[in-house]
Amino acid sequence: MKCRWKIAQFFEALWWWFYLSGKSEDEYLDWKKSYWQAFLEKYGIAVIDGDRIIEIGSGPAGIFMMFPGHDVTAIEPLLSKYKKLMPHFGDGSFRNVNFVEAPFEQYLPGSTFDKVFCLNVINHVSDLPVCIRKLYELAEAGSQLFISVDAHRCSFLKNIFRRIPWDILHPHQHALTDYQCMLTHQGFTIERVELLRSAWIFNYYLIIAKK
Repeated sequence: MKCRWKIAQFFEALWWWFYLSGKSEDEYLDWKKSYWQAFLEKYGIAVIDGDRIIEIGSGPAGIFMMFPGHDVTAIEPLLSKYKKLMPHFGDGSFRNVNFVEAPFEQYLPGSTFDKVFCLNVINHVSDLPVCIRKLYELAEAGSQLFISVDAHRCSFLKNIFRRIPWDILHPHQHALTDYQCMLTHQGFTIERVELLRSAWIFNYYLIIAKK
């Protein structure tokens, strides 16, 4: 699985390079901020004063941008590559964000958090059980976890994709119920599940859970 993860990370970085090359940074960031604002409002995600926030797999323009009045930690294994594409990482735009360049499996949290965001990330990691356990460990009691993930609609195709890596960016191939079981087995309570997007092979879901 680690080899498959390394291949996925290579193609992830390549995909972002093609996607971001030639884009206006200001226009891209404005679009992402509008996207995240609509996301927060639509799904009723409220952050209050004093909330400690972490985003796992923040990418080049994650939800970390939306909380300038909070202390935010952003974990991203491809951070150095994104810095070459998006100068905002080095211009002081996000002084409140502690960026950590590391795979989530290697991150050693020094504290717990009130809001844990893991958006379009959990099926990208190398060691899924370790990451599910780490999500639980870094969540404060009573905190909320927000996971968005592509999940298989059909068990037959899920098994095919596990054997043949057609979906090269995602080392893990699971259904929604699989992810829900992983979270509840770890100790989370599922509060609600939202369908974000429907497609032929995968549905894209937001899972909101509580510790």
